Amino acid sequence: MRIISFTLILVLSNLSFCKSIIEKRLEKNFYKIENKISSKTDGSVYETLGLGYLNGYIYFDDKTGFRHFAIIPKDIKKAKLYLSKADEKGKELSSALLGIILRRDFKNEKELDKSIEYLLKVKDKFYDVSGEYGLALHQKLRWNKQNLNKENIQEMMSHLNLAAYRGYLPALNSLGQIYREGFFVKKDIKKSEIFTKEATRLAKNKIEKQKKISKAIDDSRQRIKEYSKLSKEESRKGKMLSFIVSLGLIASVSFSYSSQNFSSVCTVGCSPPSVIDLLNWGIL
Repeated sequence: MRIISFTLILVLSNLSFCKSIIEKRLEKNFYKIENKISSKTDGSVYETLGLGYLNGYIYFDDKTGFRHFAIIPKDIKKAKLYLSKADEKGKELSSALLGIILRRDFKNEKELDKSIEYLLKVKDKFYDVSGEYGLALHQKLRWNKQNLNKENIQEMMSHLNLAAYRGYLPALNSLGQIYREGFFVKKDIKKSEIFTKEATRLAKNKIEKQKKISKAIDDSRQRIKEYSKLSKEESRKGKMLSFIVSLGLIASVSFSYSSQNFSSVCTVGCSPPSVIDLLNWGIL
């Protein structure tokens, strides 16, 4: 019993230390891989580098299912560079992300056309990309009325409706606007309100879910600190029995990222809503 107790004490008291080592190794390996890129570098490597600079973090899943994170400074220029290299090597997620980045930040029609080019290649692979493709067409048709014809409008509406059916918030918001304005389709205020209300409902749910996840992460970190402190105090006092009893709450310490669906293929549609999103959805 004493041996088991001592082992648990070591695990808990060194948990923060071990985590920092893993994070440092993750960060070191990331830059090591970046410094070794060449013309023969695989597309998956470019995509990993691009995602790291785009998201501002990288991660590693250990054998217990716990996901360890390391912070990487966000760099959109490097993200675009590496994602474009991955796109050239046929990485579909990179094509999707490049299309979405350009669609959201385009400054002229040429950049918007490039966004549509990227999205067109993978619009049938990811439902949120299908929605982004519809959004890009919506912007294209508003930008240049020369492209306004029945075929292009049907293409736009079909992709927006597909994404909206899957609960993609920007697509719902766009359809609400389209039916409210009545420029591309017959004006229908009732339909507009249905799409807008659904977008608002889903946005509120998404915000609450994000709050719960953030709270759980913060709570788990705090509990780890508390248990680490407790393990040192009880070890020093020699009160092994009381320490073992306190381990009854150990389950609440480990917030496992494996319980979240981070491993599924997910593009921008899975990100927490931005301030602009919230304004568009009528929440702020």
